Amino acid sequence: MRVFSLVPVVIAGFFVPAAAGPVELVVNAGDHDRRDSLVVVAARDDLPDHPVLVDAENSVEYPLQPHPGGGQAFVLPSLDAGLQLRLTVKAAENAPPAHVRASAGQFDAVELDSGGRLIARYVGGFAGFPQQGIDRIFERGGYIHPLATPGGRVVTGDYPADHRHHHGVWTAWTRVRIDGREPDFWNMGQGKGRVEFVALDRHWSGPAHAGFAVRHRAVDLTGGGESAVMDERWTVVSRATEKANMVDLHVEQKTRDGITMELPEHRYGGIGFRGANRWMGPASPKFLASDGETSRLAINGKPVRWLYIGDQFDGGAAGFVVLCHPGNFRAPQPVRVHPLIPFVSFAPQMAGDMRIGPGDTHVMRYQIVAFDGEPDPDVIEQWWNDYAHPVAGEWRD
Repeated sequence: MRVFSLVPVVIAGFFVPAAAGPVELVVNAGDHDRRDSLVVVAARDDLPDHPVLVDAENSVEYPLQPHPGGGQAFVLPSLDAGLQLRLTVKAAENAPPAHVRASAGQFDAVELDSGGRLIARYVGGFAGFPQQGIDRIFERGGYIHPLATPGGRVVTGDYPADHRHHHGVWTAWTRVRIDGREPDFWNMGQGKGRVEFVALDRHWSGPAHAGFAVRHRAVDLTGGGESAVMDERWTVVSRATEKANMVDLHVEQKTRDGITMELPEHRYGGIGFRGANRWMGPASPKFLASDGETSRLAINGKPVRWLYIGDQFDGGAAGFVVLCHPGNFRAPQPVRVHPLIPFVSFAPQMAGDMRIGPGDTHVMRYQIVAFDGEPDPDVIEQWWNDYAHPVAGEWRD
């Protein structure tokens, strides 16, 4: 165990409040090796305006940044399983530069990047079709596309010819019953329902992560008019490492007053992931599930902790893995893997009937990691452990 000095008061122009002694943070790796891990710790009222964690022995500093889920966050480059790290707090003279940025644009789009390198783009309001000839019934906003790897390869698809209602990363329910009506918010071409963008509430940039919070609503079109029946909130947190671009998606869905959404058993729905349009046919793309299975037919309907989808681009392989949070309903969730197209849905409906009643909040959490090269199960497991079993940090005075 390494223990660091707890005494600095003034260091090279930085001031550490000393009224009650230095504030210390003890970080525990737990049972897993940690690499480029986002650590979220409880907020404190007595932290300085621009708090920085100091690893005095190794002369390393980690800027702290507010996290949308509450608390403060920083990126921990490395800590082996079973080890503990002690850090002290100092105040920086100025706010640290933003390593990851979120920039809002026209139609409430948000672009996420790291040092000018694209991570992902959120499509807010409808900004037009990517090509002519698409029926206006398929107008859609409120989804993520493109999702890119560190090498700049786009690994998601949008408005594909075979399924115009597929959009990178999107949410919608398919088989639904509300007071005898049967809207469909997924298959928009039927004209029975849709999901609409409502508002971009905020976006932020920072040294550890960038992101945004937005609102959507599900609109029922089966009652002779348009009726909003469910409100949805997305909170997206993104960051980048040398080898991966990471997007955390936290979704909260709540029905309107007096509305019960019955969700009968169905083979897909909830959240969808559309791979690159170039990945088509029974031999493309490639899949890898958390249990080691690679056959899309064998994976279909299985509950998995994570699932990789990817294939060849000019110059090499690339793809993305979806990590399903263990706190999700019916986790590990069954997945729908289409036999011919690059489409995946983590679909708890596959395991039986569901419902979202009045006052209920249905929560979905996933991390999407885009990277270049072939998938390494050990690396993906490390990402999974960081996501499912976060690094613990405890403040001590």
